[in-house]
Amino acid sequence: MAQDIWQGTTSNWGTVGNWSLGAAPVSTNDVLFPATNSQDIDTSITTQDAIAVATMLIQSGCLINIGGSGNQLEIHATKVVHMGSGSVWYKSAQSAGGNTDLIVVNSPRLYGTSGDPAMDLDDDGTSLINRLVVLRGYTRVAAAATGTIAKVEVCGIQAYLSTLAGAGTFTTFTQTSGLSNLNNNVTTLEAFGGICTYAAGTIGSKIVVGAGARLIYNSTTTLPHVKVLPGGFVDFSKDLRSKTVTLLEVLPGGGWDEGPGNVTFTTKSLPNDNGSASLGFGGGGGV
Repeated sequence: MAQDIWQGTTSNWGTVGNWSLGAAPVSTNDVLFPATNSQDIDTSITTQDAIAVATMLIQSGCLINIGGSGNQLEIHATKVVHMGSGSVWYKSAQSAGGNTDLIVVNSPRLYGTSGDPAMDLDDDGTSLINRLVVLRGYTRVAAAATGTIAKVEVCGIQAYLSTLAGAGTFTTFTQTSGLSNLNNNVTTLEAFGGICTYAAGTIGSKIVVGAGARLIYNSTTTLPHVKVLPGGFVDFSKDLRSKTVTLLEVLPGGGWDEGPGNVTFTTKSLPNDNGSASLGFGGGGGV
């Protein structure tokens, strides 16, 4: 694949002189945004929805911002890696080239310190993204991103992922560190570290909470099954609205907080009340 490098002196994606190959990228190009260029791109980017490129890499140290609210870069790329410090507003366009295999965010643009996210992720409503990995930085999945993401991983202590209400389904969500705030449907959620707040949406299968992880469940939809492994903790006390859990399963060494009686549990499988649970509140939780 030929590499087309952004060397823009204007903000227009479509200006041929802004690219090292003398033309805007096409499907045979690997697109590179180097650390040596600081020219933002915000012109002629919403008109690229018929364009496919091979891959897109924003290098570490690259300061440019690509797009903005309501002004996303609409292209298809099989792989997108964002390691720069700027904000990328990316809209995956399956119609231009099929599924996106991988999106990786490893950016120093953190939540709460820099305004816009490192990546605002949207899609054309039909896109399937096979894998989204958040290693570092603030990633936000837009409400209009109604396509499916097959596998989502949050796996860095400075990683933060949020989804807005209306966003598409995650088939599998796995968190090993960092923070997440989810407002979309998830088939299977696995938390093995960090803090995950499930604020709204439906769990299709189950939640597994492992050692070092805290799961805060605020959604009012019925939770089919939550399994708390030794060292994990599930918290139902932060949202006082009524909710139903079909099966709460806590293994010895796992912890849970049932809240002040607003949660209905169809079935509980809890450790014996002999000190084997790290913490338990309400409705028979042992300590």
